[in-house]
Amino acid sequence: MTWFWNGTYWELKSTTSKFTASDDPPSSYTEGDFWYESDTGKLFIRYDST
Repeated sequence: MTWFWNGTYWELKSTTSKFTASDDPPSSYTEGDFWYESDTGKLFIRYDST
């Protein structure tokens, strides 16, 4: 569950993140998704910093 500001008040919404494990980044993703780069052992989290 995540709180989102809708411009007037805070709303609680459920969210689901996707986890991908591969050598190459996923071709499509949404904010909060995880990608484990299996050849380097690095974990990345997609986020929007704006």
